[in-house]
Formats: sequence, C-alpha cells, structure tokens
Amino acid sequence: MVKDSTIQWPRIIELTERMLRTAETAAWDELVQLEEERRALIYTDLPVLPADPQGQEAVKCAVQQILDTDRKVIDLCEIGQRELAEKIRSFQIGQRAQRAYGQAYRNL
Repeated sequence: MVKDSTIQWPRIIELTERMLRTAETAAWDELVQLEEERRALIYTDLPVLPADPQGQEAVKCAVQQILDTDRKVIDLCEIGQRELAEKIRSFQIGQRAQRAYGQAYRNL
C-alpha cells in the first residue's frame, strides 16, 4: 500500500514549528517530547517521495523548511546549554565557598 506523501508533511512541519516555540521558552522537557513525536513520524511513517515533479518540489520545500527551523532550534539549545553550564559552574563555586567557610568556622 502506497501512502499519500502529502499527509504527514504538514504534521511534521507543525511539530517542527512547535519545537521552535518551545525552545524559545526554554521548555526543554516538552521540546524532547515534541522531537520524539516528530521523529516517530519521520522514521515510522516516512512519507513516500511523490512521483510527480510538483509533489517532489513540495516535499523538497517542506524538508528545507524543517532543516531551517531545526537550525534555529539547535541554536537555541546551544544557548540554553551554555546558560545551564554557567549556572552549574556558579553552583559549584558556591559549594566550594560554603565548604571553605565551614572549615574556617570549625577551625576557630
């Protein structure tokens, strides 16, 4: 049975756009869920490339839109990753300072 390739692409694009909006709000757990849902569509129900040139062009445009949006999502994830790393470093510095103050207090 041949699937209609036009059916899945709008849903995949919709999920991709939702991923971007979710990354913009730093809702990382939700982003992971959306990406998993999208991946399932892409890999499980991979749309078949249409035989007609017009359909192929539509799929090509859809894939390019997905790739462009994915780049934006990746950029936002990298920013979030750097921010998280900085928070972890600050937390570790605070822990070291707390231990140092604790040792100094016990040595009084």
